[in-house]
Amino acid sequence: MIGIYGITQELVDKLDALYPDKLPKDSITIEELTFLQGQRVVIDQIKQLFIESTQEGEVKTLFS
Repeated sequence: MIGIYGITQELVDKLDALYPDKLPKDSITIEELTFLQGQRVVIDQIKQLFIESTQEGEVKTLFS
């Protein structure tokens, strides 16, 4: 299924795998933590756009 902006479930799954929502095992600096949090916010927003654009079984478009 393709949502608005061409977001697919496969894309969401791949981004989740590349940028997991968990802390690294190694020690990191506060700057690195802030960067990782920023990445995760973007992934979460993409996931939310996909969910909203495909809810109720209908695919919405940019013009609907």
